[in-house]
Amino acid sequence: MTRRGFLLSLAATGTVACATLVPLLPPAYSPCRPQPKVSVASLGPDFRYRAQASFREDGAERAALEIVVEKRGDRAALVAFDRTGLRVVSAVLLGTEVTEETVPGRRRPLPPDALFSDVRRVRAPGAVEPDVRVTRDDSDPTRPRTTLVDARCGTESVYVTLEDRPLPPPSSEGGK
Repeated sequence: MTRRGFLLSLAATGTVACATLVPLLPPAYSPCRPQPKVSVASLGPDFRYRAQASFREDGAERAALEIVVEKRGDRAALVAFDRTGLRVVSAVLLGTEVTEETVPGRRRPLPPDALFSDVRRVRAPGAVEPDVRVTRDDSDPTRPRTTLVDARCGTESVYVTLEDRPLPPPSSEGGK
């Protein structure tokens, strides 16, 4: 199944496996403190966002992903792929609760709540958070680059936006 097909089926059904699978390997990158809880409402109107993301800790690259997030109504779905295009994690955010599915034997690169938190920061660059510096480079308008730096933790996340578009509201026609 293609990435697009997987995401569309995830968004259409609004489900991810009920059980969280325990990763066999430790995370490649872990923020030094818990991320603030993100709510679906704080993500704004319905959208589809796709980016290439890299994560550094103390100057060393810890992970590189392509992430896709789709928010519709009261749910947001996230799928992250590694450099080879293999899915490493998928998650659904309902309210402030994250249901996660990891791939057995694959290293979970970052907790999904941290990815949802970063996406909120990237898409709302005016958001102010203590200890996190957000800078945006729009010199290439087709691929804006947002850097999140937490000097206290020695971490840097860079998101190069490939797609960020609003989604139309769901049709009220239903099955009529």
